[in-house]
Amino acid sequence: MMVTELAVLNPQAQFEEMLDFVRQAADDGRRIDSVERDLMRQLLALGFALLSSYVAQQGDGDVGPEVTTPEGNTARRLPQRHDRRYVSIFGELTISRVVYGTREGQKIEWVPLDER
Repeated sequence: MMVTELAVLNPQAQFEEMLDFVRQAADDGRRIDSVERDLMRQLLALGFALLSSYVAQQGDGDVGPEVTTPEGNTARRLPQRHDRRYVSIFGELTISRVVYGTREGQKIEWVPLDER
């Protein structure tokens, strides 16, 4: 199974677990405030899983060994991926991307025109 398929299946499984939780809470006669608190935690976890799935589906930005920037310069793919921290309302993600530049200290975070 591909990584992007796995990233989509995890949120689906979490959603099914939430449905089961609500059914069981109703059967058990749990207090609404208790159910609400647990649902909020589960919703945040589901949001994080969905956002992670979105990031996985975007790929790593690798478009080949070299790119031409909009200014007409040529940049080479740098040997190391670069991690970027992203803080969302669901939690913190680390996004690992391929970067291009003329040397390590002068990276260019280049995005192809069709992805802007």
